[in-house]
Amino acid sequence: SMGIFYSVLFGNEDKKQFRLCILGLASSGKSTLTNKIILNEIVFTVPTIGMDYRRLEMPRFILEMFDIGGQDRLRALWPALTYRADIIWYLIDASDPGGINESIQIMLQTLCVEELGSVCICVLLSKTDLPGSVTKDQFSNMFSLDSLPQHQKIVYEVSSITGNGIKSLLDWTSRRCVSELGSTYFGRFGFG
Repeated sequence: SMGIFYSVLFGNEDKKQFRLCILGLASSGKSTLTNKIILNEIVFTVPTIGMDYRRLEMPRFILEMFDIGGQDRLRALWPALTYRADIIWYLIDASDPGGINESIQIMLQTLCVEELGSVCICVLLSKTDLPGSVTKDQFSNMFSLDSLPQHQKIVYEVSSITGNGIKSLLDWTSRRCVSELGSTYFGRFGFG
């Protein structure tokens, strides 16, 4: 049929691509989460030196995933790398209660900039499968999302080991992208 012809001829050119930047301090679980989503397996990694790029094809769009290293020297690059982001996932190691304040401070320095005003922010409490991990409620007592200037922001608990929270995270991300697709699509015709 003609639909098959066009999909073979043009591939995914008609799908909008959304840029997702995955940030967090070193060893917060960024690469493990990315591997769980892309490969559906647990791959233990060493801290990312630089940046890893992956593509996740969704039914209506493509998610370009940039897993950006969290070491001190790489954080200076975060503003340039997140400048054109549509969505940012910021991972905080919930199993390290002593490091949460530092992670929050760095998150605020990175995300409270005018250039990121319209980006959607998802704060992810990672490694929630480990004993003594900070819960979403405990985190909410330590930090208010109102401190972030972005309009669309949320907190999720996730575990790359058990898979807990990943479906909800991907559902939220998909809804943000599909919502943007609608406004972008109709905006071309003067409706959005």
